[in-house]
Amino acid sequence: MGAHVRGRAPRRRGVQRLRRPRRHEALRGRDPRPRDARRVRPRHHEHVHGLDQERAVPGRPGRGRVRGLTQDTTRVLQEAVERHADGRLVLLTSFQKEESVIVDELARLDALDAVRFVTIDTGVLFPETLTTWKAFEDRWGITVHVEDASAPEGTPAWTGPEHCCGAQKVAALERALAGADAWITGIRREQAPTRADAELVEADEKRGGIPKYNPLAHWTDKDLWTRIMDRGIPYHPLHDQDYASIGCAPCTKPGSGREGRWAGTDKTECGLHV
Repeated sequence: MGAHVRGRAPRRRGVQRLRRPRRHEALRGRDPRPRDARRVRPRHHEHVHGLDQERAVPGRPGRGRVRGLTQDTTRVLQEAVERHADGRLVLLTSFQKEESVIVDELARLDALDAVRFVTIDTGVLFPETLTTWKAFEDRWGITVHVEDASAPEGTPAWTGPEHCCGAQKVAALERALAGADAWITGIRREQAPTRADAELVEADEKRGGIPKYNPLAHWTDKDLWTRIMDRGIPYHPLHDQDYASIGCAPCTKPGSGREGRWAGTDKTECGLHV
C-alpha cells in the first residue's frame, strides 16, 4: 500500500507441518478461472493456512514491538466498538493478512457482533480469495455481506483496472457504508506512498467526515507475520506465492508492497481510500 515491503511470509521456523509453495508454482484451486463469489462458494478451506498455535519462545525478536502495537490496535478497536455498534460500524475486507489480524483481535475483544463485515465482489476474484472468505466465516462464525461490483448483466467479465477498479467499486463501497457511522480498514503506512500519512483514526472527508479507523496504521509486514505465526491465524494462501497485495485476478501479479496491483500501469489506488 512508504517503505519497501516484502510481500511473502517470513520463514516459519519451528513449524514443520506446512510445505511452502515454490515461487513459480501455479495458483492453487481446481479451476484457474475466477468465479463469481455470489454463486460459487467453496465447501472446504483446505488451501487456507491456519498454523497450529505454539508456545511463545522467550526473547524472540519482534514480540515486544508487536505487543506494543497491539495495545494501540486494541485501544482503537475498543473505541470504534464503543462509539459505533449495532451494525453502524463496518469492516471492509478483501481477506488479506491485514483483515486476518483485525478480525482475530475483534474476536478476542468479544466484539464480532458489533461489526458488519462487508466485501466487494467484482466477479473476478481469485479462487483462493473465495476459499479464504469461507475460512474467515468458519473460523470466527461471522457472516460477510456482499456488495456487487461485477460487470453489468449481459456484458463480459471485467478484464482490467479500467473497469472494476473504478466507479463500480466506489459505488459498492458507498452502498456498504450507507447508514454506517464509521468504518474500519486494514490501511498501513508501509503499504504505499499514498498511505504513508495514515493515522489510527481519521475523519473520512469524502464521506461526510465519518470516522475511519486504521488500527494497523503503524504495523509493518513483519509485524503482521509475527502475529499470524504466534496465534495460528488463517491467511490468504497467495501471500505465500509472493502476492503482497491481492485484488482481482485479471490485474494482480506477485510483487512487493502494492507493486503487483495493476502491474504495468500508472494506477496505484482503486479509489476506495484515495
